[in-house]
Amino acid sequence: MTARHGHLVLVYGTLKRGCSAHGLLRPAVYMGRGVAWGYTLLAEGRYPVAVEAPAGCRVVGEVYRVPASVLARLDRYEGGLYERRRVEVEMEEGGVVVAWMYVSASLGPARRCFLEEWVCRR
Repeated sequence: MTARHGHLVLVYGTLKRGCSAHGLLRPAVYMGRGVAWGYTLLAEGRYPVAVEAPAGCRVVGEVYRVPASVLARLDRYEGGLYERRRVEVEMEEGGVVVAWMYVSASLGPARRCFLEEWVCRR
């Protein structure tokens, strides 16, 4: 996740492959699917929002390696609705990495699990 090698980011909503904002990740390198435990997704209209949740909850997403310029672009895209947070991500292919994930800046923790994976609709 260092600037020297790029930053890892876990995306779970409109930034995923096939979704409306995926192009904002260019030039990213896809690293695989991953899971962030202790979070859940809430459906906020046409996009999901990640919030803290009990330990058994999880968010499933895609991990990308991005340069600092893309991370800055994502910060602008996510605006004031989200805060960028470091999370441990269990990779589908094995291993654990630390990546950035955008989490709700205004909603408190969920008391139970809701959505774990969001499918975009075009």
